[in-house]
Amino acid sequence: GRLAKEAPGLELRVVAAQPQLGLDMLESNQVELVAGYYPKPGANLRTRFLFEEKVVCLVRASHPCLQRPWNLDAYLGYGHVNLAAHTRYFSERIDQALLAQNRTRRVALTLSSYLACPFVVGNSDLVATVPASVASALGKQAGTVTLEVPLPLPMLTVSLYWHERHHRDPAHAWVRQFIGAMFN
Repeated sequence: GRLAKEAPGLELRVVAAQPQLGLDMLESNQVELVAGYYPKPGANLRTRFLFEEKVVCLVRASHPCLQRPWNLDAYLGYGHVNLAAHTRYFSERIDQALLAQNRTRRVALTLSSYLACPFVVGNSDLVATVPASVASALGKQAGTVTLEVPLPLPMLTVSLYWHERHHRDPAHAWVRQFIGAMFN
């Protein structure tokens, strides 16, 4: 609503990032902006930090793990949902943190949708490690509850990325500023 008031002639087209290729879409000029977590953007890309948030575990409200102490063994005792298509880098951080403890998780399902994840978890014994905002926005409707991740993980950092070719474009800069101001 605010964007429509401040820029009534602006037309946006929001597209799903191709799995694991979000920044490549910037390089090839398929898109002009990408929001997400990419720890090593290319030299031709610019970045603006937007926000960071913690990740949580999502399980169904009647999950058997809720009947016993929640710890790393319980976390690893169930199949996991991997959101690798969009969070490949963060999924890798989960797996690296586990490997540092000589542990691994069993990925039972890989999804490309944050929206589908809570509903899949809500109807299974799977565990998902997701951004807290995803769990809080969709958890109640999906019949899920959140638990702390029993593993030391960093915050999930979300930034805005664009290619150098658009950096000096005034309209592009205005949109970037508008988006950035939403998170300040």
